Amino acid sequence: MSENDIIIRTHYKSPHRMHIDSDIPTPSSEPINQFARQLITLLDTSDLSSMLSYCVTQEFTANCRKISQNCYSTALFTINFATSPIHAENILITLHYKKEIISLLLETTPIKANHLRSILDYIEQEQLTAENRNHCMKLSKKIHREKTIQPTVNLNGSAFFLQSPSDAIFCRHLSLQYALDSLRNGKGKVNLIKHYSSVESIQQHVPLVRDAEFRALLRHPPAGSRVIASKDFGFALDIFFCRMMANNVSHMSAILYIDNHTLSVRLRIKQSAYGQLNYVVSVYDPNDTNVAVRGTHRTARGFLSLDKFISSGPDAQTWADRYVRNCAIAILPLLPEGVPGAIFTGIATRMPFAPIHPSAMLLIMATGQTQQLITLFRQLPILPEKEIIEIITAQNSVGTPALFLAMMNGHTDNVKIFMQEIQSLVDNHIIHEDNLVKLLQTKSANETPGLYISMLYGFDEIIDIFLNALTTPIAQELLNKKLVMSILAMKIHDGEPGLYAAMENNHPLCVTRFLSKINGIAFKYKLSKANIMDLLKGATAQGTPALYIAMSKGNEDVVLSYISTLGAFAKKHSFSQHQLFTLLAAKNHDNMSAVHIAIHHNHYKTVETYYAAINVISQSLSFSAGELKTYL
Repeated sequence: MSENDIIIRTHYKSPHRMHIDSDIPTPSSEPINQFARQLITLLDTSDLSSMLSYCVTQEFTANCRKISQNCYSTALFTINFATSPIHAENILITLHYKKEIISLLLETTPIKANHLRSILDYIEQEQLTAENRNHCMKLSKKIHREKTIQPTVNLNGSAFFLQSPSDAIFCRHLSLQYALDSLRNGKGKVNLIKHYSSVESIQQHVPLVRDAEFRALLRHPPAGSRVIASKDFGFALDIFFCRMMANNVSHMSAILYIDNHTLSVRLRIKQSAYGQLNYVVSVYDPNDTNVAVRGTHRTARGFLSLDKFISSGPDAQTWADRYVRNCAIAILPLLPEGVPGAIFTGIATRMPFAPIHPSAMLLIMATGQTQQLITLFRQLPILPEKEIIEIITAQNSVGTPALFLAMMNGHTDNVKIFMQEIQSLVDNHIIHEDNLVKLLQTKSANETPGLYISMLYGFDEIIDIFLNALTTPIAQELLNKKLVMSILAMKIHDGEPGLYAAMENNHPLCVTRFLSKINGIAFKYKLSKANIMDLLKGATAQGTPALYIAMSKGNEDVVLSYISTLGAFAKKHSFSQHQLFTLLAAKNHDNMSAVHIAIHHNHYKTVETYYAAINVISQSLSFSAGELKTYL
């Protein structure tokens, strides 16, 4: 093999072989190396529509022109097609980098080569068409009154829910309300002046239920949801407009999720008095609370990147420079009542790829785009280790990691794939094992562990997956005992453990899965009984045990699950009667037992469940309820 051959490292087998032909120093070949990696990704994509979606977003196709039957020219490269002189059944693609005297040879199959030809032909035609229509694009701020009478205001976070005065109304609530207002109006219009121009009007208009609805939207993204590059926003709008036309839908809305901010967009197809169709797009940014930026065009393909719709204010432009341009956005489409989500069937295969960028990982994990996560991980091995680490450890602007968002929003498949792929990157020596250790300690900016948030919301399968992910690093002795104890305790900044949160919120499956897993881990690390007691007690910094809070809330299901699992622990680790009874009594700092607080709150059914569960485990552990009563 020549020293100039390029080795592309991937998770899957690549049939492509490349060779650099250059008389200049190696560093100058980096642009064409990068192009080669992009092309390998493209040619290894079997679906033609996905190839197209990927190709139209890449820099190497800018200013694409067909010079001859077998030659194309772009801003940076010349691309030639010819029969391979070595393997006549294959096609040899020669890439010439215009800025240097350097070329790259790529041999591939005729089918793949023809796919690339057809895509370059399509892009050339689209770019020629775009040049003719771009001058027609007009954007205007839609303000319902004169600015001197009704100035633009930023009320994001300034108003509070009438039903819960301590909870502020943020961008996610305003954006969702705007989208719903648009859907409920037959013409898709929203009265921003009436409902969004003052704190009082917002409080009257936006109900508390919007908070739960937005969380549900992230946990269960609607059909057609996708993470794309911001510059592909117009491409996505074209696809949505086409589906609307095909299904006789005049208007729809979508939530735009970007970094730690949420916008809304409404799409409308309207007909002029002369029968001319107009495509209208209005983007609503809650930081300009009473204003929407509107664009109108006569073709569905007339719209550009999202940053063209961002407010012209300096703060908005600074934010756009950092978090919109060259970054990813998540689109969550919403349809009018009665319109089935099935109209978006198969839309994912037509949408562009997400960019290989930390912002894409963040939004893919936050919105549960599993197939996009697989695709993104498939492309990571061709990147330098530094870039891979930036992507897998992606955080939003307030310091919330991508893995944490998936654990918070209940995206089980994403968490599973993420942990498997990270372990694979470590096993294949693509990233250092220290990165895995850091990810296992995933926390939000306020030091809330990912495991804690999953226990709090009752995502038992994620608990199981995450604790299973500890198996390999434990076997490889990457985690010391102190670190394992910290991960399992999953305490937040005020000292409240994850077990306490699960039992307070009555998540019995979380408790069962958690206790079952730490049983094996405790045996592996030979944790002391004191360590095990601390984990099982799940007490707050004030000394309130997890069982105590469950009894005080009347959470009988979780009480049953806890005591049943506790019996197995006591037997396996040879607990003394004193240790077992201490856990079962679950006294708080005032020496009040769990059973007494339950009686105090009239949770008699919970007390019955408590004693029934104790009666079951007492038979295998040889103690009586009477002996326990002396501890209560």
